[in-house]
Amino acid sequence: MTIRRTRWLVAAQAAMLLVLASGCGDYQKINDRSQIIGIGVDPVPGKPDLLAFTLQVPDLELATQQSSSLGTSGRQGGESVPYKNFCVEATSVQSAISRAQTMYDKTFFLGNLETVVFQTGLSERDLTRVTEQLMRDETIDKLAYVVATRDSARSVLEARTDSPPATAIEAMWYNGMPERGYSAPEKLWQFWRDAELIGREPHVPLVEATDNSIRIEGTELYLGYQPVGWLSPDDTVFLQLSHGSGPRHLHLHPGRQPLV
Repeated sequence: MTIRRTRWLVAAQAAMLLVLASGCGDYQKINDRSQIIGIGVDPVPGKPDLLAFTLQVPDLELATQQSSSLGTSGRQGGESVPYKNFCVEATSVQSAISRAQTMYDKTFFLGNLETVVFQTGLSERDLTRVTEQLMRDETIDKLAYVVATRDSARSVLEARTDSPPATAIEAMWYNGMPERGYSAPEKLWQFWRDAELIGREPHVPLVEATDNSIRIEGTELYLGYQPVGWLSPDDTVFLQLSHGSGPRHLHLHPGRQPLV
């Protein structure tokens, strides 16, 4: 009898270990998750230790009612939008996500991050620490595109677009529009690499929100993490050619003008 009980105890322990090893211990329903697809970063006037973060998630329910606790959606008159924005002030990316999490009933994930928007007024120190925080976080998709804006990052992520602005920006370099050759896209890991390595200079598309879209304004140039100037869309063509990326990335129709 003792041997039989011992065998049952061993079998029960083995079954428990198999359940834990299968990953069921941290199981979470997909309906309880919400992907952060866009992150915007703006300086906070008069508060050098804080940054203004805009975190964008797709609104699959297309809720028409807005709540101040959920940030703003960039539309007027209760018009439904395909996204929710959470706007918080924090000292770091993770603290911003933690603060925004208290405003939402779904768990945030960053594995499908699509776009990061930096305001050109960010100091070299702020841009350095935010980029390094994004790169250190193992859950963040390093293939997200980086863009800059002379307006506010929040206004770009509140743009009037058919899809969430973060998705619309990412789609600029997947669609078959020849005018996209007038921009020089970089992904998060490329921006970090170019800022850290000697002999490389990062550059990202310069964008702004219009009445009904997001428009490419040219290219923002950096020396390390310090903004040093910008190029027009036409000058961006020569930048790409000088870097040897023209034949691979330029898809311009003869005689066409950029839609900017």
